[in-house]
Amino acid sequence: MRITVHRSLAPPHSSLDEDEIFVWLLEWSRLEKTIPGYAELLSADERRRGDRFVFDRDRQRFEACRAALRHALSLFLSTDSRALTIAETFHGKPFVPGASIRFSVSHSHEYGTLCFCRSREVGVDIEFCRIGHSPRDALKLFAHPREEMAIKGLSGAELERMLYTIWVRKEALFKGIGQGLSGDLNSVCVIPSDHSKMIVKTTGHSWHIVDITTPEGYCGAVSYMMI
Repeated sequence: MRITVHRSLAPPHSSLDEDEIFVWLLEWSRLEKTIPGYAELLSADERRRGDRFVFDRDRQRFEACRAALRHALSLFLSTDSRALTIAETFHGKPFVPGASIRFSVSHSHEYGTLCFCRSREVGVDIEFCRIGHSPRDALKLFAHPREEMAIKGLSGAELERMLYTIWVRKEALFKGIGQGLSGDLNSVCVIPSDHSKMIVKTTGHSWHIVDITTPEGYCGAVSYMMI
């Protein structure tokens, strides 16, 4: 599979090859230049969901992410963005009923990511690495024993970076599966035993996990089901 990462001022092209995973990296502060009047693309339900946020910043980011998703899907599916029906599975994974395209959404701090593929299920995650606020205390909640051994000798910034790397790989994987954080995060290891590809077998399928290039201070990963 070919994974391409595009920045916020380069709206997605209208074609999407069968062997392509298209990742759109969004910067909230520049989105209005990319999609003028993006808030007008939202459905009534999305507006209601946005209104439930306590803080304006969170509401604006939710609305921006959904508008960008509609904009990209309208190009890939050659349809009006306002006419799209975006449903969700029991665990919250979005999909367009009747469409073959698969996609995943993630956002953290000043950036969001949208991931699209025509031929297989995908998942994406991006996280802002807050120095001094790494998820070490939550390690026992998501780390596989082999991962705990791998980070045992690390400290400082190197340790924090690795903890975030493990976290985004796992979240990308379980979002691709469609379970989100309801999945058994401790059951899989996302650190390869050698320098081979990160291939994880779970739920009866093999998944490939790939780290993606992100802005400084962030970690990101994409997962896709192997066929």
